[in-house]
Amino acid sequence: MRIFLFFLICNSGILFAQNEIILLDHMINTISQVSSLEYELHSKELIDDKLIYSISKVKLRKSPFSIYCYMLHPRKGIEILLNGKHNDALVKPNSFPYFNLKLSPYGKLMRNKQHHTIIDSGFDNIKNILLSAIDSIKLNPKAYISNLGIKQKNNIYFNVLKITNPNFKYYKYVVKDNETIDDIAKRNHLCVYLINQKNKISFFDKINKGDIIYLPSSYAESFEIWIDLDTNLPLIQKVFINDNLFEYYEFKNIIVNKIFDENEFLESNKFYGF
Repeated sequence: MRIFLFFLICNSGILFAQNEIILLDHMINTISQVSSLEYELHSKELIDDKLIYSISKVKLRKSPFSIYCYMLHPRKGIEILLNGKHNDALVKPNSFPYFNLKLSPYGKLMRNKQHHTIIDSGFDNIKNILLSAIDSIKLNPKAYISNLGIKQKNNIYFNVLKITNPNFKYYKYVVKDNETIDDIAKRNHLCVYLINQKNKISFFDKINKGDIIYLPSSYAESFEIWIDLDTNLPLIQKVFINDNLFEYYEFKNIIVNKIFDENEFLESNKFYGF
């Protein structure tokens, strides 16, 4: 079995002797070369102390940013289309009110019981989080990163890395003029939902200049990143807060850099239900 795994790793371009930093660098560089994706996303997010499970099919183009999502679970048939030419997304609820809606990706309806907006789809979110911490990791890799070895799931072999912030904590922050939670989270590469949860904030813009809130010192306490040995992409991502699962994302049936038809992200696409 060990001999088989050795040859599998070599054939996929990943040498067994590579250290964890090189694995991370390869993964980040691979994500940067992705221009489009098609995949099925299985996710679990901790909402109100319960893990909410969802499945969706996604088509994504980075430039101009366009995305189509079809929900399979829990509310099958919901469709979302965001074309790079428009700020609002077109949403087919597939339930009452039974007509298409135009909604802001940052609005309450589209962010209800969600950790992220559809703008965060794909792999760039995890890439940017890691880039914000990579200097600290490289300065003291033994404190931050460990290699959990080779694991197999769904006939795919992964090199599993665990990244931990040994100094994870919350600190006080004074809100500046015209700031929103989104502004603060984006600038510091933090999870907006976690900030809201910690501070018992009802929505992402419900803060004012001078308010004192608590921010986490990093996106999470720890991550598990399952890097596909064949593609160098993090097809499974597990995020932990207080040693409890906070987020889980698994990308299945993935097609990288697919050339989409010119009508792919148009409302008139005959394969969509708008």
